[in-house]
Amino acid sequence: MQVVAPGEEFGRNDTAKLGYFIVKVFTGRHEIVPIRTYGEISIHPETTDKDLLLLTDCKVWMLGVSLRQGWGRRVELAVDGLDEFKRKEAYRDGLLIALLELGVTSLRVPLADLANADVRRRLSDFVRLGFGFTVYSLDSPDEHVLTTIAAHGALLENWELIFPEHSILRAAESVRITQSVFKGKLFISPVVPLKKDVADKNIFQHFASHGFSVEQTVKAKKLLSTVNDNSHRVGLTFRVSPWDDHLTTLSEIDRQVKDHKLINLQMPRLNEGKCFDDEKKLEKFIIDVYKTSRTMQNSTVFLDTFVDNDRGYYPRIGLLDRRLNPRKAFHALKLVSQQLSQQI
Repeated sequence: MQVVAPGEEFGRNDTAKLGYFIVKVFTGRHEIVPIRTYGEISIHPETTDKDLLLLTDCKVWMLGVSLRQGWGRRVELAVDGLDEFKRKEAYRDGLLIALLELGVTSLRVPLADLANADVRRRLSDFVRLGFGFTVYSLDSPDEHVLTTIAAHGALLENWELIFPEHSILRAAESVRITQSVFKGKLFISPVVPLKKDVADKNIFQHFASHGFSVEQTVKAKKLLSTVNDNSHRVGLTFRVSPWDDHLTTLSEIDRQVKDHKLINLQMPRLNEGKCFDDEKKLEKFIIDVYKTSRTMQNSTVFLDTFVDNDRGYYPRIGLLDRRLNPRKAFHALKLVSQQLSQQI
């Protein structure tokens, strides 16, 4: 299912998959609350208040996440074992369970996910469960993209229009065209050119990212003034680089930009060929980012690595491993979100 090597006992002792669901039924809808027990069948005498809090159900304010790995297609199970005569298909719902458990509602995916009929069907299922989607695409939308949005854009909350540096001045024209078919919010973002990152002269950015830096705030606001029609339907996307002081950068973006904004928060990493796997550092990073983000106005912060990135360049751990089981940072984020929500 997870396209990674099995763990010990070939998955039979994968206790992170054990637990139960509370289903709350309302008129016309229902809510699903996953409770992950790790195989425990009773409350242990040494269970702490923090442990119990992780089992509680309360509404929390939560960060958004970008879904990098494929999430919307079914996978085929091998013809073997439980069914020797049919090839079963299933969704990797470990991701959905983790999102529900953590309280994530804001998801960010490429526009191609909306264009693909199979993935769009799954996206529609997620919307009915209460998730909100932000899609992103590169450069001015062509006729095919506009047709897709006109037909299915009601499934979306936001659309990021990302422009190469040489064409960002066309943003105003693109926004006007796009608003004729899309009624949600639009956000303008630049491609970050291949260059040395300002914060660390020894780091060379071989791969394009996107989002305005905090140093580009004045330029970004000036660009926004040329496209905004006072409807507050157009905003900006900012980027917090792994080499930035993330808390200072988040606070400064919030101080300078009062309108609604999206923030592409790049998670900790080392270099192109070395894996960042420090769970303690990631845990502290996530807690600090969460606390700072709660104080920000009109902001949606998207974590760029929810699931481990264990292939290619900049390998790094996320909040879930590749079997879609929670890491320490996941539990730390869940705990602090519930603690702070109960204090309100």
